[in-house]
Amino acid sequence: MKKYKLVLILLLIVGVFSLTGCKKKEEKHEYNKEVEIHSIESINSVKRLSFELAKDLGYNPVISGDTARFRHPSNYSMIEVQLVRNYRYSSIITKKEEDFYSDYYHDYKQVKVGNYEGWSIYKTTELLTDYQMNLILTSEDQENKVYALIIKVTQSPLQKDPNSFNTTDFVNSDDFQHLLNTISVVDIE
Repeated sequence: MKKYKLVLILLLIVGVFSLTGCKKKEEKHEYNKEVEIHSIESINSVKRLSFELAKDLGYNPVISGDTARFRHPSNYSMIEVQLVRNYRYSSIITKKEEDFYSDYYHDYKQVKVGNYEGWSIYKTTELLTDYQMNLILTSEDQENKVYALIIKVTQSPLQKDPNSFNTTDFVNSDDFQHLLNTISVVDIE
């Protein structure tokens, strides 16, 4: 009987270690590219937002106050990141699907990135596709305002090769998801 108990205990221990090992493999989603950390500040210099963007993407940054623009020199696509402070229910920060009257808008959805909630939507015209995501970053302050992130990805009508950049593919890429997952907003001291 003691042999069976010992074997059973050993099997349980091996099983627990096996499950632990599997869990670690599932959780491991590393991003192995070299990145640059970028930051922008709110106009009133109270909050700073930072995020990471892979260097090998080849974007040229232009950072000015509360806005960072990244333009690609060959396909002319653009990533724009802006930190805004406005009323929680203003059209700048929150919208609903019915707020988009044009047939050009599609795939509106509520999104959550870490602890930040917001919405995203695509706009497609004959020449290009734009993507926009708005995330609310803070709770309302004494003035009923919040800090929010507006991020846009734009496919340029100037790109010569239509396959050189696809907005939807980029938004779904690990590179864009890494940018989103590294967003942090802190108080400026």
